[in-house]
Amino acid sequence: MYSYDNKIHVIENFINKDTANFLVKTINPETIEIPNQIGIWGGPSKAKDLFKIGPGNPFTWGDDTSNQNWNISMDILTMLISLMNKTISDFYKNKYIPTNFFYSKMCKDGKNTLHMDNLYLRNDDSKLIRKINNKNDRSGLLYLNSEYEGGLLNFPKQNIQLKPEPGTFIFFEGNENLPHEVTRVLSGERHNIISFYCPESNIGYHQDRLSIKNEKQMVLEEINEYIIEE
Repeated sequence: MYSYDNKIHVIENFINKDTANFLVKTINPETIEIPNQIGIWGGPSKAKDLFKIGPGNPFTWGDDTSNQNWNISMDILTMLISLMNKTISDFYKNKYIPTNFFYSKMCKDGKNTLHMDNLYLRNDDSKLIRKINNKNDRSGLLYLNSEYEGGLLNFPKQNIQLKPEPGTFIFFEGNENLPHEVTRVLSGERHNIISFYCPESNIGYHQDRLSIKNEKQMVLEEINEYIIEE
């Protein structure tokens, strides 16, 4: 493992390239054929009760009996969720749990504009507001292929642009120090797995989990207590 600026952590060969290729070949045909606004086509995804996935409770998405390797790929995803979560927990010396996990397929002209995973920008005065339910989260990216042009993972503050090899796992804290984007895919298809993790103590207070607070109250608290001046 190595790190950039002691903030962006990279593990090459986290999984074998053949395993990464198997996942692409198995899951790619099942991805939804309507991209969202940033050009990511949806594949297997899950958020609710993701932390309960493991032996006896495998990752599930669809039920495609015509795809002979589907169950194998779901078993692999089940193990990957646990392995990536353990890696992040061990590195940060805290008990983390997975909160969101999905397969990303970005096609030609797809991109993801500059953003911070744990914050968002207010439109009225351009101030950064911390997502109070996400402020301690960590982000994980597992790369599955390299047969594309463009589609670089760009961290402008660190002046770092990455095109990881298949099987590489990258993780970091999505705070104001690490704004990042994916540059436009010029050709080919870019496949990876995107995942998010929060401290176990925060369970129940995350954008992808139910909260006891209503949305209006959450927004008021974010604005009043967690504004970060530029």
